[in-house]
Amino acid sequence: GHAVGSAVITVTAFDMASYDEEVVTSTYRINVNVKAKPTYTPPPVDTRSTNTKLSKLTVNGNNLSNVNNVFTIEVGNYVEKVDIGAVASDSKAKVTGTGSKDIKVGENNYNVVVTAERGNSTTYTVKVIRKEFNTLNDLDEVLKLGKDAEVQFSDKDKISRDILDKIISSKRKITLTKYDSEKKKTLYSFILDGNSIKAG
Repeated sequence: GHAVGSAVITVTAFDMASYDEEVVTSTYRINVNVKAKPTYTPPPVDTRSTNTKLSKLTVNGNNLSNVNNVFTIEVGNYVEKVDIGAVASDSKAKVTGTGSKDIKVGENNYNVVVTAERGNSTTYTVKVIRKEFNTLNDLDEVLKLGKDAEVQFSDKDKISRDILDKIISSKRKITLTKYDSEKKKTLYSFILDGNSIKAG
């Protein structure tokens, strides 16, 4: 390689004769500076994670599947609020939008946002569909709430002795409504009051 520093180069020209025949000698000095070649320093590499994936998303403890960043669940009419939980795949990512949410009848949409360590983020939609009415399949959960409620049934459903006994032992007032799904109208309803009906 080349040494770094400075030097002076002296150049002496050939002797020449002037018009009056005097010998002329010329000397020139040239300053030379040799500088080091600058070294290239690449910019620092950002090693922070960009991972915004979710390893788990739950609604009331139920694991949901991700379809195009949308998680969907249908719940009974008796459900008035849900608890949304989420865990990021990367422990350094931050998750917002979880916790307890009040829901209305029909479709409820909530956003869960995962922000990566580097700052980029992905928004996931949690779609909770609350059914318009309770069905006989929901009866056990309805009775657990300890409240008076309405339960709809159709021609395909059978009001068995077991169902009647559950209502009687609950001491709750349950309105059973027969619903025609094709005509989309209520045919009739009757009330079973667990306080007034005697098992026999």
